[in-house]
Amino acid sequence: FGLALAAPVARAEGPRDVPTPVRISARADLYFRVTAQPRLTVEETPAGVEQRFWRAVTTAPLYERASLDAYGLMSGRVEVHLAGWGAIDLAASHEQLAAGDLALGWARFAGRAGALWGGRRFVEWGLPGGLHVDGVGAEVKPFSGFTLEAVAGRPVTPRHDGAIGPVGSFDGVAAAWGVRARYLDPGRLALSAAWMERWTEGIPGQRVASGDGVWSPSSHVDIRGAVVLDAGGGRVVQARADVLVMPARRWDVSAGWSHADVAALIPRWSILSAFAGPVYDEFFGGATWRVTRGFAVGAEAALRLLDVPGRTRDEQGPALATRFDVRARITPRPNGAQALVHLSRRDDGVVALTVLRAAGTFPVGARVDAMLEAAAALDGDDPAAPRSAYYARAT
Repeated sequence: FGLALAAPVARAEGPRDVPTPVRISARADLYFRVTAQPRLTVEETPAGVEQRFWRAVTTAPLYERASLDAYGLMSGRVEVHLAGWGAIDLAASHEQLAAGDLALGWARFAGRAGALWGGRRFVEWGLPGGLHVDGVGAEVKPFSGFTLEAVAGRPVTPRHDGAIGPVGSFDGVAAAWGVRARYLDPGRLALSAAWMERWTEGIPGQRVASGDGVWSPSSHVDIRGAVVLDAGGGRVVQARADVLVMPARRWDVSAGWSHADVAALIPRWSILSAFAGPVYDEFFGGATWRVTRGFAVGAEAALRLLDVPGRTRDEQGPALATRFDVRARITPRPNGAQALVHLSRRDDGVVALTVLRAAGTFPVGARVDAMLEAAAALDGDDPAAPRSAYYARAT
């Protein structure tokens, strides 16, 4: 009888005594390259006149990149993430012979009702494209499936790569903060709403409200939507709504609509504002067929309505553009040869381009892999025109 009472007690307390497994992964890459870079030098003549010369300076940087991710520390309550790089110029072509930066360096402590983190982290929600920040954050879970998050800190622009020598630093007074609410019912519903602001010199440069969600009414249907609003200007920066249907085990069919106003969040003083395209709405549909376990083909077609500056809808209406994409992916084995082929035809009524990309990787030996990649963007009217471009790479 005593043994019968002891058995359920042991089962009830057993999981509490089982420690959370510690998982640590680390990676280091060492690579070397030689390249000639233009360098502007200023020399003063005996007469006091400054002369400027462009010189080709050969650099031979030796790079080391390393990352570390640790989970399950302190009985499963702490996780740590580090990533950075360093380099030394073996050619000694600059006054600064070494360089480096820390891309990530943060730790997170989790309890039963929430979590705290601090350090340099990339926050993927909030601003379009995410936010790199030196700061702190907190998470609270008031009830099952619901999470409240907050983050505050200073935006940073860490260098992930670069040549040896002095570079511009991220100076000036800047700050960013944001909040997000999430709800998750695994396999059925996921909702998220966020607000984020980025300030520079005491002036709000960006105020963004965003939301996204996925609803799965059945195991064969996903309904997805997302929106990003420029709260300062009252403009819809990005929006998307689509439906994914899996009518059969090897088929996926999707259709939807998207809207983009890329220039809405690019400051006018930024050089990137010169490359911002027109506002557009796109209606698309496509399908993917997994022929076998390691071979899949897919196609997508889209009609895009361009809101070109200077053209009013009353006079000529929005410009029309089309896009057709066909792709094939071959992955017969997880660690074996793999290949990807992508063909795209794009026409906005003025310029037509045919873009072809092919890439493949295959093992050469037990410890060596090789990768070949090639791409071409051909002018739709004349493939031999100067607008056409080509790219090739072997690794």
